[in-house]
Amino acid sequence: MTHDPLPKLTVEHNQITRLFLNLISNVIKYRAPARKPHIHIAVWSVDYGWAKVEVRDNGVGFSPEYAKTIFEPFTRLQNEERSGSGVGLTICRRIVERSGGRIWP
Repeated sequence: MTHDPLPKLTVEHNQITRLFLNLISNVIKYRAPARKPHIHIAVWSVDYGWAKVEVRDNGVGFSPEYAKTIFEPFTRLQNEERSGSGVGLTICRRIVERSGGRIWP
Protein backbone atom coordinates (compact mmCIF):
# COMPACT_ATOMS: atom_id res chain seq x y z
CA MET A 1 0.00 0.00 0.00
CA THR A 2 1.20 3.49 -0.85
CA HIS A 3 -0.19 6.95 -0.15
CA ASP A 4 0.31 10.60 -0.90
CA PRO A 5 1.20 12.87 2.01
CA LEU A 6 -1.96 12.92 4.10
CA PRO A 7 -3.34 16.20 5.43
CA LYS A 8 -4.53 16.79 8.97
CA LEU A 9 -8.30 16.79 8.99
CA THR A 10 -10.81 16.99 11.79
CA VAL A 11 -12.60 13.65 11.69
CA GLU A 12 -14.13 11.19 14.09
CA HIS A 13 -11.42 8.58 14.65
CA ASN A 14 -13.71 5.52 14.84
CA GLN A 15 -15.63 6.54 11.74
CA ILE A 16 -12.60 7.24 9.54
CA THR A 17 -11.04 3.97 10.71
CA ARG A 18 -14.21 2.09 9.74
CA LEU A 19 -14.33 3.86 6.39
CA PHE A 20 -10.80 2.87 5.39
CA LEU A 21 -11.14 -0.60 6.88
CA ASN A 22 -14.20 -1.26 4.68
CA LEU A 23 -12.59 0.17 1.55
CA ILE A 24 -9.29 -1.65 1.99
CA SER A 25 -10.92 -4.96 2.93
CA ASN A 26 -12.97 -4.76 -0.29
CA VAL A 27 -9.76 -4.37 -2.28
CA ILE A 28 -8.35 -7.48 -0.65
CA LYS A 29 -11.60 -9.46 -0.92
CA TYR A 30 -12.29 -8.59 -4.56
CA ARG A 31 -8.81 -8.79 -5.98
CA ALA A 32 -7.91 -10.61 -9.15
CA PRO A 33 -6.76 -14.10 -8.08
CA ALA A 34 -3.45 -13.97 -9.96
CA ARG A 35 -2.52 -10.46 -8.76
CA LYS A 36 -1.07 -9.22 -5.51
CA PRO A 37 -3.40 -6.44 -4.31
CA HIS A 38 -2.11 -2.91 -4.57
CA ILE A 39 -3.77 0.07 -2.89
CA HIS A 40 -2.86 3.73 -3.28
CA ILE A 41 -4.48 6.50 -1.27
CA ALA A 42 -4.26 9.76 -3.22
CA VAL A 43 -5.06 13.21 -1.87
CA TRP A 44 -6.06 15.57 -4.65
CA SER A 45 -6.59 18.84 -2.87
CA VAL A 46 -7.21 20.45 0.45
CA ASP A 47 -9.25 23.63 0.45
CA TYR A 48 -11.10 25.28 3.32
CA GLY A 49 -10.77 22.14 5.44
CA TRP A 50 -11.89 19.78 2.64
CA ALA A 51 -9.86 17.10 0.92
CA LYS A 52 -10.55 14.86 -2.03
CA VAL A 53 -9.26 11.43 -1.09
CA GLU A 54 -9.14 8.63 -3.62
CA VAL A 55 -8.55 4.97 -2.84
CA ARG A 56 -7.18 3.37 -6.01
CA ASP A 57 -6.65 -0.34 -6.40
CA ASN A 58 -5.93 -3.06 -8.92
CA GLY A 59 -8.98 -5.13 -8.02
CA VAL A 60 -11.45 -6.80 -10.34
CA GLY A 61 -13.56 -3.64 -10.65
CA PHE A 62 -17.20 -3.57 -11.70
CA SER A 63 -19.30 -2.69 -14.73
CA PRO A 64 -20.27 0.99 -15.09
CA GLU A 65 -23.94 -0.06 -15.03
CA TYR A 66 -23.58 -0.68 -11.28
CA ALA A 67 -22.14 2.76 -10.44
CA LYS A 68 -25.51 4.10 -9.23
CA THR A 69 -26.34 1.09 -7.04
CA ILE A 70 -22.98 0.02 -5.62
CA PHE A 71 -23.54 1.97 -2.38
CA GLU A 72 -27.07 0.65 -1.84
CA PRO A 73 -27.62 -1.76 1.10
CA PHE A 74 -27.26 -5.48 0.40
CA THR A 75 -25.89 -4.91 -3.09
CA ARG A 76 -23.38 -7.58 -4.00
CA LEU A 77 -21.87 -7.50 -7.45
CA GLN A 78 -19.69 -10.57 -7.14
CA ASN A 79 -20.86 -14.16 -7.03
CA GLU A 80 -21.30 -16.09 -3.81
CA GLU A 81 -17.66 -17.29 -3.75
CA ARG A 82 -16.81 -14.40 -1.46
CA SER A 83 -18.51 -13.83 1.86
CA GLY A 84 -20.13 -10.56 2.77
CA SER A 85 -23.45 -8.97 3.52
CA GLY A 86 -23.37 -6.20 0.93
CA VAL A 87 -23.42 -3.36 3.46
CA GLY A 88 -19.73 -2.35 3.58
CA LEU A 89 -19.96 0.34 0.91
CA THR A 90 -23.31 1.50 2.30
CA ILE A 91 -21.59 2.12 5.63
CA CYS A 92 -18.81 3.98 3.81
CA ARG A 93 -21.35 6.23 2.10
CA ARG A 94 -23.12 7.01 5.37
CA ILE A 95 -19.86 7.85 7.15
CA VAL A 96 -18.79 10.22 4.38
CA GLU A 97 -22.21 11.84 4.03
CA ARG A 98 -22.54 12.33 7.81
CA SER A 99 -19.33 14.32 7.61
CA GLY A 100 -20.80 16.48 4.86
CA GLY A 101 -18.78 14.81 2.12
CA ARG A 102 -19.56 12.83 -1.00
CA ILE A 103 -18.47 9.40 -2.16
CA TRP A 104 -18.60 7.88 -5.62
CA PRO A 105 -17.13 4.86 -7.42
